[in-house]
Amino acid sequence: MALKHIDQDGIYPGGKRGLPGRAAMAIVNENSVETEERLSALESGTGGVADAIETLQSGLTTEAQKRSEMDAVLGARIDSQRESLVALGARILGKNRLINGNFDFSQRGVAGSRTSAEYVEFYTVDRWVCGFVGVSGNWGVGGTPLGEIGGSRRFLGYNIVSVANNNSAAYVGQKIENCDTFAGKTVTLSIWARSNVAGKKIGARILQLMGTGGSPSANTSTECPTVAILTTSFKRYSFTVSLPSMAGKTRGNNGNDSLFVVLDYCADSSFYAGQIVAQTGLIEIAQAQLEEGGVATDFDFRPRALELTLCQRYYEKSYSEDIYPGSAAAVGYASALVATSGYFLSASPVFKVPKRSVPAVTTYRYDNGATGQMTEYGTTGSLQAGRPTSITNISTNGFEIRSDSSPGAGNAVRYHWAADSEL
Repeated sequence: MALKHIDQDGIYPGGKRGLPGRAAMAIVNENSVETEERLSALESGTGGVADAIETLQSGLTTEAQKRSEMDAVLGARIDSQRESLVALGARILGKNRLINGNFDFSQRGVAGSRTSAEYVEFYTVDRWVCGFVGVSGNWGVGGTPLGEIGGSRRFLGYNIVSVANNNSAAYVGQKIENCDTFAGKTVTLSIWARSNVAGKKIGARILQLMGTGGSPSANTSTECPTVAILTTSFKRYSFTVSLPSMAGKTRGNNGNDSLFVVLDYCADSSFYAGQIVAQTGLIEIAQAQLEEGGVATDFDFRPRALELTLCQRYYEKSYSEDIYPGSAAAVGYASALVATSGYFLSASPVFKVPKRSVPAVTTYRYDNGATGQMTEYGTTGSLQAGRPTSITNISTNGFEIRSDSSPGAGNAVRYHWAADSEL
C-alpha cells in the first residue's frame, strides 16, 4: 500500500491548522511499518522484486550483445565502403599528377654524373630533374627486382658522393604545369624508397612557382612535417600537406608557372630541423605519386603508350626509345633531298605530340652524333661531309631545317633531332 501523507495545512476542530499531534504520530507509525515490510521483502527476494531485477539484468545483457553485434556489422560496412573507395580511386585514370612516376621512360639517357660548387638543375629520366649545389654525385636508372614492388620495372637512383659543407643541397623533383594545381587542397605524395645504408632520410616540399614575366606573386614553399627514414629494402612512404590557396595571387605571363614537387636528400639546417644536413649516400625511389586527399592510394598505372605521349609533350626525339641523343644511329633518322644548294625537299619534321611551348630543337649527325650538324651523302651514297644546320620556323607542331654550308644539289642529308619544351 502507499505511504500516507500527514496534512499540515488543513483546519481541524478547535480552529488549529494541521493534523493534531497524536493522529500525526499514528500515521508516522503506520508508514514506518509499511517501509519495514518493503525492505524485508527486498532482502528476502519475495514479492517479485528479485525476478524483476534478474529480468532487467538479462535484458540489459541482451541489449549490450545486440549493440556489439550491430557495431561489428556497421564497422564491417564502413571498412567495406572504405576499401571500395580506395579500389575506385585506384581505377581513376589521371589521379596521379606526376608524369612517368613509374620511371619507365628515359629518352635522354639512363645515367650521368655532375660536380658543381654552384647551383645546377638538369633533367634525368623523363620529366624528372636532379638539382644540387656544393655536391659531387651521379644518377642512374636501375631494374626493380621482380616481386619487390608490384608493377615496377625501374627505379631512379641518386648517389651523393661528397658534399662541400653544411650548406650543400641535393634533390630530385618534377614540375607540374600550372601553379594552381591542388591549390587550397590537401595532397599526398607517396614513393617507394630504399638506401644503401639504413637510416638515410628523405624530406619533401611542394613549391608553387608563379612563373616569370609581368609581375607574378612570390613563390610559396610548403614543407612536409615529417621525414622518411629509409631501410636497405624498398618500403612505401607518404607525405601529406595542405597547399595554400591561390586566391588574390598573380601568375607570370610567360606560361611557365608550375607546382614543383621536391624530394630532398641533402639540405641546410633551415630545412627539416637539420635532419639531412650534409647527408651523403645512395637513395633509390620508385612509383612516385601525387594525388588529392590525405591518404596514399594504390599507384595509378596508365597505359605505357599514354605515359610516353604525356612525356613527349615536353621532350621528343627522332631516335628510338633506347637510343639516346648524340648517338650514331642508322634507324629513326630524318632525311631530305637537296633541291638547290642549301634548300631541301620535305625537310620539315612534324612532332608526334604538340609541345607545351615552342621547343628548343637540337640536331645531330646521323653517322657520329655530332651536335648541330647533319650528314651529307652523294648521289652514289658516298659520305660527303658533316654540314652545320640552321633550324627555322619552330612551332609547337614541328620545325624546318636548312644548312648554312650549301650541300650539293641532288645529294641527300640525314640527321637526328630532339625537341625540348620542359618547364
